[in-house]
Parts: sequence; C-alpha cells; structure tokens
Amino acid sequence: MLRWETRRSATFLDIDKLQTPFAYTLRLTGDGVTKPKPVDLPETFVYLPGLDVESRRVYYDGERHYVVYRCRQRDGHCVVVLWRDTTGLAQSHYERECAFVAERGLIEGADEVFVNGSC
Repeated sequence: MLRWETRRSATFLDIDKLQTPFAYTLRLTGDGVTKPKPVDLPETFVYLPGLDVESRRVYYDGERHYVVYRCRQRDGHCVVVLWRDTTGLAQSHYERECAFVAERGLIEGADEVFVNGSC
C-alpha cells in the first residue's frame, strides 16, 4: 500500500536534480498553501549514514564552487563528501576538476570519498 500511496511523492529524491544540489526544493503544503521550500541536500546527506562532520568548507574554481565535508565514521575512518553543480560538465571540465581537487588536497587522507554525479 505504501508503494501505491507514495508513487508520485515529491519527498523521494529526484536523482536528476543532483546536478544542481544547491537549488533542490520540495513543494510543501502548510496551512492550505503550497510553496517551494529549499532542501539542504549536502547537509542532509552526511547525516543519513551517521557521519560526524569535522569541517565544512567552500572552495571556488572560477564560477564553480565546491562544498566539501570532512567527516568521520564511528569506526574512525575519514570520509570526504564533495558537492558541486554538474550541469553541462564536459570531459575537459572533469580534467580541470581533477587538477583542482588534487592541487588543494581536498580528498587527501580520505578512506572513502562521495561525490555527487560523475567525476
């Protein structure tokens, strides 16, 4: 019954919208009024697997910005979660991104890395 009741629910994550994670919204109804409400996907994501956030930093590479979380799992492993807008990225963008991440040591020392979309 739950599958039928929730089949068109906007509360399920729309994977295609991960390309623009900082603009994610849900249309919520309250007091008889429906309006879009922003959802902080990066912040929500780190808490789902129970990661302890040690730091959250924003880096800029020209117009593109990256939000990088450094976290710890309960067993002490270091996890880095990297978020950025991926709309319109081509192979040359990924190559530039790889250099940008390496130059700044964004994933240095990580036991596991999560990135939204292709990388």
